[in-house]
Amino acid sequence: MDTSTRTMLRLFCQLGLAGGEKPLLRKIALSEADFWNEAQAAFLAEAVAEDSDWCHQFRIINKTTDYPF
Repeated sequence: MDTSTRTMLRLFCQLGLAGGEKPLLRKIALSEADFWNEAQAAFLAEAVAEDSDWCHQFRIINKTTDYPF
């Protein structure tokens, strides 16, 4: 069982992102952004559907970007 603390950095590492990706320009679900690959989008959508430990980080993204997760 993974007991590491869920942070924004760990979320983006989990998604294989190092930063520098283009921002969202319209209101869409986080998992629907065009910069995710299929596996990343599936991870995000599944995490939200299951209300996983990552949802806290998605809420932070939502709060700071005003985009729904």
